[in-house]
Amino acid sequence: MIPFKDSLSVAHAVLNIINVILAEDECTGLWVESFSNGREQGLCIKTYMTHVSFSENRGSDQIVVYSGKNFSMQGNCPDWEGKYETSYFAYDQHYAAAAHIAHLLREAALEWEEIKRKQNENTATKVRAGRS
Repeated sequence: MIPFKDSLSVAHAVLNIINVILAEDECTGLWVESFSNGREQGLCIKTYMTHVSFSENRGSDQIVVYSGKNFSMQGNCPDWEGKYETSYFAYDQHYAAAAHIAHLLREAALEWEEIKRKQNENTATKVRAGRS
């Protein structure tokens, strides 16, 4: 039998913890996709405006987390044009990585709610201006 090396085991372990940390209503508007960055194979949680990708680092056993806006981790050649940050965690710090990712997703949700609130205010202002 040919042995299977699961390069996604770290990402799946972190995702399982994220699913415990986040309340069900905090998962609204989130989705998970795979990502590939050369030898880094992992998962990417997307929101309406933020991407958080995570995997085992290709050059070490560390867990690496890429987070930001307007960057793509799809395909075998990521688009690094957007703004992003990189965080590293020790190989056995799945919970710390998951807690960091949950924090990033909560910040993104608050930012998204603020954008929607401002859009609603602008719409209401335009409607009132149209009545005058």
